[in-house]
Amino acid sequence: MAGRPTKFRTEYVEEAKRLCLAGAIDADLAKAFHVSVGTIATWKYQFPEFLEAIRVAKPVADTNVEDSLYRRAMGYTRTETELKVVGGKLLKVEVERYYPPDTTAMIFWLKNRKSSSWSETQKVEHTGTVELADRITRARKNAAPTKD
Repeated sequence: MAGRPTKFRTEYVEEAKRLCLAGAIDADLAKAFHVSVGTIATWKYQFPEFLEAIRVAKPVADTNVEDSLYRRAMGYTRTETELKVVGGKLLKVEVERYYPPDTTAMIFWLKNRKSSSWSETQKVEHTGTVELADRITRARKNAAPTKD
């Protein structure tokens, strides 16, 4: 029993690579190719070149984001081209622009990379035991009417 023919096309290999370099995840690929996420998983298994394209591209996109986050956290300088009118003429002028460190990017980086030092959650440990039966007995004694 052969089942339904695949919708996979060889051009999907390069398209998947391009999409993953732009940050796509499997759900995005499924949407782009008009299939389910399960079909994407099947294609990875059936078509090694498809899997390899995704395997190569996803870490590149992740690294680019990590690099950008790091630069944003630390601050950076970048050369940009601006259009200026000088003497009635439109000129392209290169300008160095400084982007200061971003506190939000720093906090995000530190919470993820040094979570033991920068986590907002606190770990609370309870030591000792609490016996439910003892607590109920004490509560009953305290609630019982007193005899004069």
